[in-house]
Amino acid sequence: MRPTKKQIAEAVAFMGGGCRFFPSGEDRQVVMKIIEQMVPTKEALDWLVAQMVNHVGVWNGSSELRGVLCCRFRPLDGVEATCALSIGYRPSDGEQRYLEKQAEEQKLLAAGQKLLAGPPPSPEELAASEAARTATVGLFSRARTVPEAPRYPEEYYGAKDPGIAPRCAKCHGSGYLAKDKLCDCKMAQDIAKVMNRGT
Repeated sequence: MRPTKKQIAEAVAFMGGGCRFFPSGEDRQVVMKIIEQMVPTKEALDWLVAQMVNHVGVWNGSSELRGVLCCRFRPLDGVEATCALSIGYRPSDGEQRYLEKQAEEQKLLAAGQKLLAGPPPSPEELAASEAARTATVGLFSRARTVPEAPRYPEEYYGAKDPGIAPRCAKCHGSGYLAKDKLCDCKMAQDIAKVMNRGT
């Protein structure tokens, strides 16, 4: 949301009290007009005022004000500028911060590689890690056990191999000899029991 004229007037008054050599009188109206044209949001206005009062502290002109704003926000009127006098907001300062950040990241990366390439683990550490691995594998192996397939009693299949499907020599395991005639095998007896339960 764009800042209101009242918010801009308060911001200019605050900068007037916090920045040396800030314009006074009718010149402040010009500063208010410039801020109204270039500041896109209330957040950008608050940030700009805080930077000018807390970090810059000196009025170096409207182009420097615009340069400070352009360090973080895109101006509403599209006119971008860079700072020449405001230390910490010049392009060279941004480059220096970037290079320092890169150097710090390189140091952290090198320290991490040293930790990874440290001395080999002791026999106690190896034994502890092997015990932990074995315990973990044991947990997973118990969690993933497949239940045994149901086994048919011997009278169904007549053999010791549970892999053989239940078969009868007469009905071949169906329990029926003809359309409605049951066999005399165990399967047929079970079918008869089930049929009698329903009646």
